[in-house]
Amino acid sequence: MPFEFINNNDLDNTTRKRIRSRAALGKNKGKKISRPSRKDLLATATNAVLRVPLTIGDISKAKREVERIERPLDDGLLFPGLLPGEPKGLAKNVILFISSMGFSSELDGGLDYAGLGTPTCVQFMFVDEACFHSTMATALLSFDSLVSKPYGKMQALRHASHTFRLVNQKLCSQSAVTDLTIAAVVSMAQYEYHQKRYQQGSAHVQGLWQIAQLRGGVSNLATNPSGLGQKVLRVDLEYALQLGSPTLFRLEEAKMGCKTVTQFPSVCQKSDHLLHHLDLGQWPYTALSANCRDLYFDMLYLASLLNSSISGITPKMNAIELHQDILLLGYRLVDLRPVGSPLGTSSLQNKVYLALTSFLMTLLRGWNGRVVQNDLLSQLLLAEVQQTPSAGQDGHETLLWLLFIGAASSGLWKHPAWVSTTKHVLQGLEDKSWDGVKKILTGFPWVNSIHDIAGQELWCHSQDTHSVVTNTISTSETSTVARIAIA
Repeated sequence: MPFEFINNNDLDNTTRKRIRSRAALGKNKGKKISRPSRKDLLATATNAVLRVPLTIGDISKAKREVERIERPLDDGLLFPGLLPGEPKGLAKNVILFISSMGFSSELDGGLDYAGLGTPTCVQFMFVDEACFHSTMATALLSFDSLVSKPYGKMQALRHASHTFRLVNQKLCSQSAVTDLTIAAVVSMAQYEYHQKRYQQGSAHVQGLWQIAQLRGGVSNLATNPSGLGQKVLRVDLEYALQLGSPTLFRLEEAKMGCKTVTQFPSVCQKSDHLLHHLDLGQWPYTALSANCRDLYFDMLYLASLLNSSISGITPKMNAIELHQDILLLGYRLVDLRPVGSPLGTSSLQNKVYLALTSFLMTLLRGWNGRVVQNDLLSQLLLAEVQQTPSAGQDGHETLLWLLFIGAASSGLWKHPAWVSTTKHVLQGLEDKSWDGVKKILTGFPWVNSIHDIAGQELWCHSQDTHSVVTNTISTSETSTVARIAIA
């Protein structure tokens, strides 16, 4: 409702009628009105010196319209770097989008997000122009893959160009190693990562490594309440997996940066009270190297914890601790062997290594909540499954796990060679139904809520009945996108 201002020096009949109607609404009901005596007012007016306002001579005799002033509406948010013509609502949508990000929606039922607070990049958006532009650039690229009316890469490119200029200024000043500079460079690395320009983005990762060394190592960043240490480690790990190269930060540094509290079997010397509930069956884990065997058991244990927490058997897992567990497992995987290095002579260990890498990729989601495609891993998976199958039941089941977990990480359930190999493997099973396949897969690192949909799609393609679950996959993807967009 607009406010209306009235000039008491010029009251006409219409204005008086409006005042009376307002008073009759009941605003003054029950209030005692005390008016001064008219005799006192007359005595005061007689003794007072008559003063004529200076504005009277300038007032026109024409009837003046009552001025209406609209009530100003504003949220009070001030952004340090809005581009010319860019609406503030776009920046607010970015904040809502980032604040709603987390793990995949399939894990929400088993995770506790308490204690996360406002994301660091959102906090820095209000205080630093470089952080504002870098966050906007990466978020706008993610919007393009989620909404029906994308904002366009041109707007993201404009923000990215401002970020490069501002970051270069920071690096040439005394603020070269501040938290704000690190946050801006992390966002730029994520910006290049989202566009699959890994070679260009690796320069940002190298810059982060140098800044971390000047700050006394990533362990000093890990103690920062903003969580910058884990963000730097996450970027380093993601680029190493995509490029097939070693991580810049060593495994020992990652252990100091990720204070994991999960009692993995490897750190508890594989005690019986941690492994008794895992269905190990007759799988020959003794054929693996010690480090690969420990990593396999720890990922199997993590999958078991996730399945139990999602189904409500155990309490929810803390989201922050889960993220640190995933980072540490990833560094152990790359330390065992970079993805791009030549495979070993053991066919069983090669399959286990590629399957563990695929399992990890399904947990490292992008800003849009989807599994990030790894072309190098897809090539290695295709080359491995087209080799001569391993003899024996154990190698047969390991290949089955590799086929289904690879389909979940790389979308290979559509590839003809992948489907053909799956058909051949399924023919060697006594129970070829999905329930029979699922019983075997649960003996390996497998999270039901994440991997079942892609697994069922591969099984249906191998049975030539892929139309059965098409609607299920479409519904799941739509619900994930809707959750992010609405939040």
